[in-house]
Amino acid sequence: MVDKINLMQNSWTASKDQPPFKGTSIKDVPTGSLDDLKPSSTFDDETRLLGSTEPVLTNLPSDFDARQKFASCAGVIGHVRSNGCNRGNLIEGLNFMKNHGIVTGNEFKPADQLASADGCWPYPLPKCNHASSAASQYPKCPSEALSQPACQTECINESYKTSLQQDLHRAKSWGRLPTSPQKIKQEIFDNGTVLGVISMYEDFRLYKSGVYVHTTGGL
Repeated sequence: MVDKINLMQNSWTASKDQPPFKGTSIKDVPTGSLDDLKPSSTFDDETRLLGSTEPVLTNLPSDFDARQKFASCAGVIGHVRSNGCNRGNLIEGLNFMKNHGIVTGNEFKPADQLASADGCWPYPLPKCNHASSAASQYPKCPSEALSQPACQTECINESYKTSLQQDLHRAKSWGRLPTSPQKIKQEIFDNGTVLGVISMYEDFRLYKSGVYVHTTGGL
């Protein structure tokens, strides 16, 4: 399949040695939508469509770094998280942020190392290596799922002196963008990063570099 993909197009390069799918068969790789919902059905008719009536700008810069324009958020924008497959429900997360709010928090640290700068609720679980075939500074993830942390009504970081209720940050609204690359570029330029949902085909497990385009294989 690798040779077939590389012969059929020149947008991206396939290789059979890519973690985390190295050595796995097609049947062992999760396929389908990475949001548990196909992109066409992820949003219902009540979801606000962003930018549908606005003209498409044609003078966007050829080179753009959101970390520079939105410098106060550079640490968040530049931090790529490994969410893995089947990592949650996008819609529920956005609604929770709008209706209930989220508190500040940093990466995982042992409780005795937490400082005020780590926020109200640092991530409670330590990092681990999901891809056992890939080199990592983190230990291999346990085979058994970790226990879900209990809900709390106060900040878990005792060094952070703001109460949980005062620390809540809410989103005014959220919506979806038209499936137009130019509209998505414009949204990133105007307002910062966006969330995306993709459908994972069989050939994606062989991705090495370049701009991925579905070439062969089913969902």
